[in-house]
Amino acid sequence: MKWFNRLLILLLILLQAKLWFGEGSVTQLLALKQKVAQQADKNAEAHERNQKISEEVLGLQQGDHAVEGYARSELGLIKSNETFFIFVDGKKKAVEQKDTSSP
Repeated sequence: MKWFNRLLILLLILLQAKLWFGEGSVTQLLALKQKVAQQADKNAEAHERNQKISEEVLGLQQGDHAVEGYARSELGLIKSNETFFIFVDGKKKAVEQKDTSSP
């Protein structure tokens, strides 16, 4: 009977060691859960970025207003007979640039 009790205690110790330190252990499970949460955050950010880009592409494909807005904001383009002002250094010094292209 003594050898049976020792065998059961040894098996219990081995199973506990595998549970806490072996492959598929609790520590690995917690680490994997953390990695999954981080990847889910990255996926959500990428999904938002993709959604914004898709909306921008759709807007550029559908109308001239979106193309004009993009040209004005991103490329700094102005229409003919418009005056463009830039305020520099918060001192409200205006730099004037006139479009000289003819229609």
